[in-house]
Amino acid sequence: MKFSKVFMIIAMTLLMISTLIACRPANDSNFTGELDYTSNGDGTCVVSGIGTYNSEKINIPSTSPTGDTVVGIGEDAFRWCYNIKEVTLPDGVINIGAFAFAGCISLHKIILPSTVTSIGEGAFRECRELEAINIPEGVTRIEESTFVNCRSLVSVTIPSSVKRIGEWAFMCCSSLVEVCNKSSLKVEESSYYRTKAYLTTHAIQIIDDESESNIVRKGDYAFYDDGNQVLLIRYFGEESDITLPEYESGKSYNINNYAFCEKTKIVSVKISRCVSEIRNYSFDCCMNLVSVTIPTSVIVVDEKAFAGCASLIEVCNKSWFLPSSFFKNAEHIISDESESFLKRVGDYVFYDDEENVYLVKYIGDGNEVKLPEYNGGEKYEIYEWAFFNHRAYFGIPSITKIEIPDCVTRIRANAFYDSRSIEEVIIGDGVVSIDEGAFSMCTSITNVVLGKNVADIDRNLLEDSGKLVSISVDEENAKYKSIDGNLYSKDGTVFIKYCKGKPDTTFVIPDGVITVERNAAQGCYTITTLIIPNSVTTIGEEAFRGINTFEKIVIPKSVTTLGKDAFTNIGPERPDGSIRYIVYYEGTEEEYKALRKSNNNSSSGLPFWANYNYVP
Repeated sequence: MKFSKVFMIIAMTLLMISTLIACRPANDSNFTGELDYTSNGDGTCVVSGIGTYNSEKINIPSTSPTGDTVVGIGEDAFRWCYNIKEVTLPDGVINIGAFAFAGCISLHKIILPSTVTSIGEGAFRECRELEAINIPEGVTRIEESTFVNCRSLVSVTIPSSVKRIGEWAFMCCSSLVEVCNKSSLKVEESSYYRTKAYLTTHAIQIIDDESESNIVRKGDYAFYDDGNQVLLIRYFGEESDITLPEYESGKSYNINNYAFCEKTKIVSVKISRCVSEIRNYSFDCCMNLVSVTIPTSVIVVDEKAFAGCASLIEVCNKSWFLPSSFFKNAEHIISDESESFLKRVGDYVFYDDEENVYLVKYIGDGNEVKLPEYNGGEKYEIYEWAFFNHRAYFGIPSITKIEIPDCVTRIRANAFYDSRSIEEVIIGDGVVSIDEGAFSMCTSITNVVLGKNVADIDRNLLEDSGKLVSISVDEENAKYKSIDGNLYSKDGTVFIKYCKGKPDTTFVIPDGVITVERNAAQGCYTITTLIIPNSVTTIGEEAFRGINTFEKIVIPKSVTTLGKDAFTNIGPERPDGSIRYIVYYEGTEEEYKALRKSNNNSSSGLPFWANYNYVP
């Protein structure tokens, strides 16, 4: 199965993250601790941070421990406090500072008192589970980006006091189907609120009184019912396996755009027999969704209904109106659940068609993870996106150590994509191939252990982490070995990778190395001195690119081939901005010019200047 979803995932990542600020986890609901306060010096104060408070529900008191009256929530006070689910503010709070609750990705509910008159820029940005919010009368401005990416917000009331709504205020509020506008702003007539503030981008109905609302809440689901059509507009739950409900005695409904967008805890979905249509982006970027059951009632599934569902490996299609070819990216199309190849083993989902076994999804939340045996030690592969974790996008602690047992033979592309918390990777002796991109964007890896049979290595495993300090290789490995924690070919003639996180300032390439591979030490910013032995004849593309800490480089006359940009952007500038001449070459000027033109590239990796005829 092929997926070209990387661009979509990168775009989603950039939208999700602007800053990563970690708060204390909510592990003990019986201990609440104390919030941080900042006194204004006049008998009032603002809540300035989470402090030692350790609960999913926060009831902010009206006074601080020192007796000051709470009148505000400070800028960034609860930013990226990812475990908070409910917040109640006391009467008397006037101001909510910029980005005060930004990134509270688990926040479902917040109650604002009528005394609030000011809500700062980005105050609720990235509150992806926020279902509703009461904007009090007295608030005159909804600032820029206040509700950006509040994916679960299905309705909002604009009070009569509001005179201005800032740009991007409701951008990416993809479930916001109903707007109650009590203000004098003509949001239903002005394109501004569709293209700039994004208030009505997804709106189905604009009303002027809450009594006219067509939003119906049923358990974890929100429906829109205007008497003519019924739409499932948002799922609020956190279950991994869901069966969509009936609606009022089996009344038919459609699944609206973005109803399950980015609900990354979902692993399997059974569509209700009440559903007749699944619209575009209904399950957009449900990255952990591995199976879906389509009933006979469904007559329309829009082309992009499951866009970004990169793990969707099995579809049970019972619909008479949908050809199996519609789900061309799925590995297995069946017509009855009994034919499923999916099996659960603890926190893991396996796909077993009796010829191939794949680990397709990890659904646990452990920190140190050792993959299990399957069916008494049967060999298996780790499938694409198997360890994708939405929590990693927000810098939330997740897997820190991954140990891959000997029964695993292959790690496929993107298997651990963007697992930013992984620090240690142990590859078992059964693994032969680590596909390109398997560990892409794993930026915290410090130690890698390679088993004896690894023959093909994903460069991202070794390149994307600036913290990598050690690569260890089993002594029986026939292709690779480790010298001083760096990676070389077994015979020592090829230098493959220098660990970027090593603190050493001097790097001596061992005698006997003939080839320096592409990107071998690119971006290793601690190195000031590089010593290249006379055995080296070839230096690959971008091998030492961007190391602006170099103080001196001596290129031996033995080097006859240079890859493009092998030594570009090296060495520091002088205070006046001019370049320091740090390149020394043992050959003549003519030989140096010829070297620069190796591979028929006049800018093959060396600057046009150098000190020729260098004698050590």
